Amino acid sequence: MKTHDVIGGGGVRLHVREWGSNTGPSLLLIHGWSQNHLCWRYQYESALSEEFRIVAFDLRGHGMSEAPPGEELYTRGELWADDVAAIIDQLRLDRPILVGWSYGGFVICDYLRSYGAKNVRGVRSVVSRPLCGIRPRCRVRGGPLWRSRDRRHRGLPQSERCSRRGSTFTVSPWSASAVA
Repeated sequence: MKTHDVIGGGGVRLHVREWGSNTGPSLLLIHGWSQNHLCWRYQYESALSEEFRIVAFDLRGHGMSEAPPGEELYTRGELWADDVAAIIDQLRLDRPILVGWSYGGFVICDYLRSYGAKNVRGVRSVVSRPLCGIRPRCRVRGGPLWRSRDRRHRGLPQSERCSRRGSTFTVSPWSASAVA
């Protein structure tokens, strides 16, 4: 296991850990709200680490990452996107597969909105419906990404329900692309 300090969006210090094969495809594991990198321990302590380069980090304000003061450093999606981009860049991850658990799916959404999918091999969302909320307006080759009867997200602003107005996201377990 290797430990890294990465400077993310707005100069926030992020705690990043890495396991596994240096030659395999990269998995960037993004935890949910009120969690930290330890929620992925069953993945990085498994046989996956023999095949993949596994990277997990603590989101801004979580775990051992810096908790910057000020609401604006948590409410701007581009800063969360910059955090992911900084990890990809500073650890030289070659087109990682982004895996988001719960709120981590929203962080992936922020990244795709800001940076597109050219540097990403794939996207996987675990226990999360972040890209389009409950009434999806984003389409995957003519079909909605998710449908849900879950009413908890009804009050979310449109920007959090759908990645980007007029965008199409093609998402499968191992491939992703965003088309404006």
